[in-house]
Amino acid sequence: MHSHYIRKIVYVFCFGGLILHLKTAFWEGSGSIDSFSIKLFTWSMLPYLIIVVSFKKAFYGALCAAIVVFLFDLFMHLEVFVWPSSSTSALGLLFMPMWNVILFIPLSFLIGHFINKRLSK
Repeated sequence: MHSHYIRKIVYVFCFGGLILHLKTAFWEGSGSIDSFSIKLFTWSMLPYLIIVVSFKKAFYGALCAAIVVFLFDLFMHLEVFVWPSSSTSALGLLFMPMWNVILFIPLSFLIGHFINKRLSK
């Protein structure tokens, strides 16, 4: 797969994350634009910013990370707003970006490194 196509796929997943977090922070949240909504949106978009910035160095890592981060964010959105299992489900919205940055993005880039190594043989 060429880097051009991988870049488009990464951007599609990052755009999906942008739409999901805009919806979460400004429409599903308090219903108004306040400082908490802006901070929640900014905090939630940090993993996607890391993915886009690091794309030039690791194509497959960025692809894996974009897919994984978007799917976990989508799951958290569904867990909080569609199928809440407890009264503390909303805390997941605050902690999911942290887990994305410290666990899922590094693991995804590691998997992407192995994919790149395997394909370059």
